[in-house]
Amino acid sequence: MYLLYDLILLLATLFLIPYAFIKGLPYGNSLRGLRQRLGFFSTAELQILRGEQTFWIHAVSVGEVRASLPLIKGLKKIYPQCRLVLSGMTFTGHEIARSIEGIDLAIFMPFDLSRTVKRSLKTINPELVIIIETELWPNFIRYTKQYGIPLVLANGRISRKSFPRYLTVKRFMKPLLEKFSVIAMQDAACARRIKALGAPSHLVHVTGNMKFDLPLTAPDIDSLIENTQFKPLFENKFVWVAGSIRSGEAEIMIRCHRQLIEQGIPSFLVLAPRHPQRFNSVAELLKTEDIPFMLRSTFSNPDTCSDDCQVLLVDTVGELTRFYALAQAIFV
Repeated sequence: MYLLYDLILLLATLFLIPYAFIKGLPYGNSLRGLRQRLGFFSTAELQILRGEQTFWIHAVSVGEVRASLPLIKGLKKIYPQCRLVLSGMTFTGHEIARSIEGIDLAIFMPFDLSRTVKRSLKTINPELVIIIETELWPNFIRYTKQYGIPLVLANGRISRKSFPRYLTVKRFMKPLLEKFSVIAMQDAACARRIKALGAPSHLVHVTGNMKFDLPLTAPDIDSLIENTQFKPLFENKFVWVAGSIRSGEAEIMIRCHRQLIEQGIPSFLVLAPRHPQRFNSVAELLKTEDIPFMLRSTFSNPDTCSDDCQVLLVDTVGELTRFYALAQAIFV
């Protein structure tokens, strides 16, 4: 089974390599990303880990990376001398991972080919591997177990919608789940589902959703706006945020913004595309619609604010929570 899986993945990798290279160009890390996905790490990267106890955390994208923050903080508190490696699949998730305090090395998850996985595990040599939610890569799990490395599934989640799909491959899921040392699920329903997929009952625990452990507090909105650099843009406006918007949603948000203006409501829209590659297309759309806007990346001096600016296009990563706090209404 694993041989067939490797052959299929090897064929897919022939397409994934150029795709990953092109996708990485806007981030300036195409070569480094491709090198790490093939299981090769520079001397400088490995020097950080050399001779120290290393834990490897894998989180696929931005949501899982953010969910891992309480775990990262807890590990550093209990094991202050440890080195933490955080891997991800997406470029946006990788950018967030690199900015997290406590992470010693942020990497791209290697392709799940047997040789690539073995090379990566031997090179990084972790004493513990933690997978966030349901990133179940067969070879990665298989060789982690084979090398005697404890394997933990943290913040595990099997949604009601995805459960029937997992059931169709239960015969493949069961041997993977049996290789874990601990399976920590978000709630009782997720725990029941993963047991039904073959996870040993004695390994499954309900530990809650780590996202609820994030240190967020309700802000004093008036104080936040008063002390923010965005006050000149937001002052006396109805500020609303369209966050993580996907293809086709920017057009809808712009129509809503125009309707608010037409009804005499001083709308100020903060647009935050989900994927960085869409920043330019949304900017072009705003130009075509003749709506005055500013880019977040170019806004550093409040004195440069245009009085007629109606939209702030967030073309940066990692600030969305801040804009949510400043908003009077939010679309997600």
